[in-house]
Amino acid sequence: MTPPVEAKPKPAAKPVACYNWGVLDGKLLARVKGGLPGLKLKPEQLVETAKGESKGTGKFWVYYPALATKAETQTLAAELKDKGFDNYMVNNAEFKGTLSLGLFGKEEGAKALVAKIKAAGFDKVSMQQKGKTTESSLLTFKALDDAQVSKLQALQKRLTPGIALKSCQP
Repeated sequence: MTPPVEAKPKPAAKPVACYNWGVLDGKLLARVKGGLPGLKLKPEQLVETAKGESKGTGKFWVYYPALATKAETQTLAAELKDKGFDNYMVNNAEFKGTLSLGLFGKEEGAKALVAKIKAAGFDKVSMQQKGKTTESSLLTFKALDDAQVSKLQALQKRLTPGIALKSCQP
C-alpha cells in the first residue's frame, strides 16, 4: 500500500484590482501623471485611452468665405441683402472678410438656411459648429495590489476630488 500523497497547499490567489480614472483633459492628465511614479506601476498596469471630445457651444454658424478683395465681398454682401439674406462682414483676424449669415441653436435651422442660400445661387456658403475640440483621456489601472490601490485612491482624492475612480473588470 502506498502512503497517501500529501496535497501541497496552493498559494492563495492575490486579489487584484482594476480602476478607471477619467475622463481627464490635458491639464488634469499632466497633473495625474506627475503623481503616478509613487505607485511603482509596471508598464502593463497602466493603459491610457485618448479620445477627442467636442466642447462646442452647440451653436451652428452659417457664413460665406471671404473673397479676394474687400470690394468684392461688399458687392456680394449687397447681392445677398437684395435676395433677402441679412449678413455682416466679420472683422476679427481669424475670419476677416467672411460674411456672417446667421448663428443657430439647432443644426436643422442652419442647414435650412444653407440650402436656401445655395438655391439662390450662392454656392460657396458654409456651416460650422462653434466651439473648440479638446483632447480627453481615460486611464485604466490593472492588476493593482492593495498598497497600489491605497496610493491611487489617495492620489485621486488629492488631485481630482470631482472625478472618482471607477471599478472595472481586470
